[in-house]
Amino acid sequence: MKTGMLWITNGSKLELRDQISRAVRYYQMKYGYKPNVCYVHPSRLKQTIQLADGLEIKGNRNLLPNYFWVGFISNSSNL
Repeated sequence: MKTGMLWITNGSKLELRDQISRAVRYYQMKYGYKPNVCYVHPSRLKQTIQLADGLEIKGNRNLLPNYFWVGFISNSSNL
């Protein structure tokens, strides 16, 4: 992963898609480019999430349910 950012939702009542969108916007402001991957706890992936711009949503059991790992993968490496 080239650049990654841990994002906590603090129990937000927003839909998961909206929570991820907020994290993506912040990441883009901070690092100057859009992330292409977002890892979430698998329990949060009960629904299909579709976001524009090629953002891939993946499950990762290493994250707590209220956390996201947003980042940019420049090759086939994994978190």
